[in-house]
Amino acid sequence: MDIWGGENLELSFRIWMCGGTLVISPCSHVGHIFRKRSPYKWLDEVNVVLKNSVRLAEVWLDEYKKYYYQRINYNLGNYGDVTSRKLLREKLQCKSFKWYLTEIYPELSLPEDTKTLGEIRNFDADFCVDANTDPKHFNEPVISYPCHNEGGNQFFMLTKIGEIRRDHGCLEYSGGIADINKDDKVLVLSYKLSHKSIFPTKDYRWVSLDDNPLICDNNDIAQLFIHIKNISLIDILSSDVLIFFNMCDIKSLSSSITIEHIIKNPSNGIFIQNLLSSLIPYVQLFMKSRTEFFDAYQWTKSINMSSLLMNIQFIIVDYLQLIYRFKSDSSICIIQEEKFYYDKNSIIFYIHHEWTKQSKYYRNIFHSFARIFIPYHNDDLICSLGNFMNLLYNEEENNLEIFAKYQHFDLDFKDLNDIPWHIPSTSKQIKSIEPNIDENKVRMLLENVAQNQEQYNAYKQKKRQELKQHLSETSTISTNLSIEHQNSSDDLISRFDNIRSGALSAIIDTPYETIEQHTKHVNIEDLTHQVLDNRNSTIGSDQESLEKVGRWGEQWVNEYLRAKYHDKIQLNEIEIVWLNEKLEQGKPYDFILKNLKTNIITYIEVKSTLSNNRQLIPITYNELQYCCSLSDINQHFQIYRIYNTGQVKKVKLRIVENVEEKLRKHDLELFLLI
Repeated sequence: MDIWGGENLELSFRIWMCGGTLVISPCSHVGHIFRKRSPYKWLDEVNVVLKNSVRLAEVWLDEYKKYYYQRINYNLGNYGDVTSRKLLREKLQCKSFKWYLTEIYPELSLPEDTKTLGEIRNFDADFCVDANTDPKHFNEPVISYPCHNEGGNQFFMLTKIGEIRRDHGCLEYSGGIADINKDDKVLVLSYKLSHKSIFPTKDYRWVSLDDNPLICDNNDIAQLFIHIKNISLIDILSSDVLIFFNMCDIKSLSSSITIEHIIKNPSNGIFIQNLLSSLIPYVQLFMKSRTEFFDAYQWTKSINMSSLLMNIQFIIVDYLQLIYRFKSDSSICIIQEEKFYYDKNSIIFYIHHEWTKQSKYYRNIFHSFARIFIPYHNDDLICSLGNFMNLLYNEEENNLEIFAKYQHFDLDFKDLNDIPWHIPSTSKQIKSIEPNIDENKVRMLLENVAQNQEQYNAYKQKKRQELKQHLSETSTISTNLSIEHQNSSDDLISRFDNIRSGALSAIIDTPYETIEQHTKHVNIEDLTHQVLDNRNSTIGSDQESLEKVGRWGEQWVNEYLRAKYHDKIQLNEIEIVWLNEKLEQGKPYDFILKNLKTNIITYIEVKSTLSNNRQLIPITYNELQYCCSLSDINQHFQIYRIYNTGQVKKVKLRIVENVEEKLRKHDLELFLLI
């Protein structure tokens, strides 16, 4: 791009579509100092802003660039070569602009399908209809102005229902019937009005009450039936229009059909219940505080939403099929596979199991559940509420005040008549205590960790020097042998630089656990081939594969613990919670083991390694800090060190207890991850 113009949009598209995130900081301040004149050299024959904008559209907008080109009457000019920019986007594997509209800016409305578009021109005088594009100038008279072929003020669309419009404004004539040209299409509309054919349908027809039209109160369902000829669907254009429809006794689409559902392999939806339970109180505050949700919130009070949420059930299924059938004609039905369904009669919310596998699908769950708070199908409100829930889920609890301010809702109830909304949480996760941290203790233990690292580095350097000296003393005179020996020497030194702590004497006095009895029937993928047999394997060499190693270790520990304590779990004496089973929680421990008889809680952090005997154990500052915060004698912190990770038949386990004491006595080798 040259000079300026379009760079703000290009930066936004590039960040979002290529894997980045734009973060809005409510308290940030930006200053802009304007010069008295532009310091750049402008070429008279080049419109820099237009050139930049067209280059932007060519590189990033994909098939949606036509909407921009329509506005400038396809006057693209010479925008140069953008091949290298497109190749860069392809190399970076950036997402499509359709993804951007769906995931980042779903509230953006695109121009409707049109019969034609462009300027309204008087060919004799070469004048065009001209109107300001700013919405605040709506309801002002249009003017005639010399045609400039640049779109903008002179750009209009003729829709399939006969509207001449631009964005959300329509061109209209406010005079009397007698003043209208007899050939004008308004006469046709007047004729239809006199015959009661006053309702424009979604498939661009006009119908009367005799055609039994239905109010389209659910766009998703409407899309299924819109192509059936004897069904006429009309839109809710405003609340006033809806009142008029009700006066005409026009039924809604959703009230005119029955929905039957077929499911397979239903299971308890505790995961969904726990996912939503912490968000619901804030959903109520959000709806209550925002004016656009006023009618919807009043409706929730009328149906006793508080009671509904207390009794709602959540079911996860492997298969969900819905049959939409017309009450008046059961032969008219549509069969559709869906990902969610809310059964109002039974108060059951069904979710397909695919949406529970990864956190990226949680957005779909939030948007689906948002529908139960809206009395009629309103895409804008559903999208707004779903986005709010998604943002809230990813917000830190200690940042809620700032989040509430940014989202414009009140965190305090002010109406005593409001019944708070809650979904009962059945989470088995044991609420973690707020760490009571002894800073001096943490500092002392950190010094021990640092000392271990220094000792290890000094040891490795010493051994490296000894190896160099030994190789120097045994070198031969022969040139060929010398060269060969030098290569060997360099190779050995290089290998020594990659020394692993297993070469050190074992400091940990913790014995290996006897695991054979509890791991005979471990149901977990064997990665032995990847770890050993495939010498070109990169497992454990990058972030993704390291996460795979860590995940495998946690899965193995989960199987091991449940086998070891199987009988006590059945007797409800032991409770085991794997925090990261569905999604990484970022806690300083991976498992909670609670003895329900003695109330002793053990927090377990799993550390996995591909090595057979590596002594150094990685630890983060948060893990060390949490270890030092457990002052209750009934709470313990343990490290489960997994060796030979991925090799089902060779896995070894050490359970490191009393971590704090071992560090103080230098009986434990750790290295700090920062």
